[in-house]
Amino acid sequence: MPSENEKYYKVLMNGKSLHGGSLEWSLPKGDKPGEWYEAKGVLSLRDNGLHVTKTPAAWWADGAECFEVEWDGDKIGDDNKAVVRKCRLVRMLTDEDLCKLGIFRSGSHEVKSGAVAASGSAIVRASDSAVVTAYGSAIVKAYSSAIVKAYGSAIVKAYGSAIVRAHDSVSVTAYDFTSVRAYDSVNVTACGFASVIASGSVIVRAYDSTIVRAYGSTSVRARSHSTVNTYSGEPDVETEGRAVHIDRSVFPPIIRRGWAKS
Repeated sequence: MPSENEKYYKVLMNGKSLHGGSLEWSLPKGDKPGEWYEAKGVLSLRDNGLHVTKTPAAWWADGAECFEVEWDGDKIGDDNKAVVRKCRLVRMLTDEDLCKLGIFRSGSHEVKSGAVAASGSAIVRASDSAVVTAYGSAIVKAYSSAIVKAYGSAIVKAYGSAIVRAHDSVSVTAYDFTSVRAYDSVNVTACGFASVIASGSVIVRAYDSTIVRAYGSTSVRARSHSTVNTYSGEPDVETEGRAVHIDRSVFPPIIRRGWAKS
C-alpha cells in the first residue's frame, strides 16, 4: 500500500468530478469509506484513470469539497496531477485540514509564499511571492509581488507591485505599481502608478498616474495624470484635471485632455 507521504486528495463539486469526467463518486459515510473504483486499460493523464492531487488548492472552486483518498495499483503523474489505477474516498476534509493544504474558507490568514485558494468568508493577507486565487466573498489584501486571481464577488486590495486578475463581479482597489487585468463586471479603483487592462462591462476609476487600456463596454473615470487608451467604437470615458483619453479605435488616434467628457 502507498506510504503516508503518498497521500492524495480529490476535489469534487456536489460529489461529482469538477475538472472533466462525469463520475459521481461514492461518498464516505461516517467512518466508512466510499466504494472502490478501478480504471481499465492503459493509464493516461489526459484520457484514462482516476485523477487525484497532492495540491487541491490548485483545483479549488467556490462551493467545492475535498476528500482524502485511498489508492492502490499503478500511478503516473506528479504531486499536482496524478492518475491512479484504483481509488476510493476515505473522508471529507474539515476547514482545519484544508488550511494545512492552503485552502481557506473562513478566518484570517497570512501568506508569504506558495499558492493558496480563498473562498467563503476567508480573509487573506498576501505578500512577497504568494499566489492567491479568491472565490465567492473572500477578501484579499495583496502586497509586494503577490499575485491574486479573483472570481465571483471577492474583494481585493492590492499594494506595491502586486498583480491582480479579476473576473465576474470582483471589486479591486489598486495602489502604487499594481497591475490589474479585469474582465466582465469588475469594479476597479486604481491609484498611483497602477496599470489596468479592462474588458467587458468593467468600471474603472483611475487616479494619479494610472494607465488604463479599455476594451468593449468598459466605463472609465480618469483623474489627475491618468492616461486612458480605448479601443472600442463607443468609449465611455470621463476625464478631469490633466488626465488624457486616447481613442485608438480610429486612425490617427484622437487625443482628448482633462475636463472633457467623451
